[in-house]
Amino acid sequence: MTLSESWKVIKKARWFIIIFTLVAALAAYWFVNAQPEKYKVSIGFDLILNDAPQAGEYQYGSYYDLKGGEIYSQTIISWLMTPSFVAEVYDNAEIGYEIDSFSQFTTRFKAKSYSAQNVIITFDDVYEPNAKKLAESIIELVETKSREVVMDGEGKPVWEAKADKPIIILIENKVWLVVVLGALGGLIVSIILVFLRYYFKNPDENRD
Repeated sequence: MTLSESWKVIKKARWFIIIFTLVAALAAYWFVNAQPEKYKVSIGFDLILNDAPQAGEYQYGSYYDLKGGEIYSQTIISWLMTPSFVAEVYDNAEIGYEIDSFSQFTTRFKAKSYSAQNVIITFDDVYEPNAKKLAESIIELVETKSREVVMDGEGKPVWEAKADKPIIILIENKVWLVVVLGALGGLIVSIILVFLRYYFKNPDENRD
């Protein structure tokens, strides 16, 4: 099929292509508007070494401090992957929850260590009050539990986590981007359907 013949096929089915593209764009618009906007929360924790044991050499002391910080940060991250801790966060915030699956429940909060002495916890929620309550609950529990992980000979915490002020931002749905992508997808699919119909309707004309 030549380019001019292809153009004739498209031109003949132009109304189908236009309507199909508009329907796809409207469907995309309806879908994105049906999705609730979310509040994204980020909480930074600084891991503080209160009383480091003295090493024989300074460079060894620094090395062990860093390694201790890495292990300590991984301990905090592991809490957020534990169903009992996640449930405790909700209970402490006085927010109800349902457990559909353990995998979904344990990925509710995401934690990542960007350095040996820093942990970032992020999550989102469709309700701003709930986002604030959950952030406050996480801060309270992590700061409390962090002081109980490692104790010195006098029963004082060697490490502890101090939270920065939580950052809460509204993530708005990108309506027009989704609509444009939906319209583009509808246009491509409609053209494919037009040519499929043409080839099946005129099999003899399209043989080599």
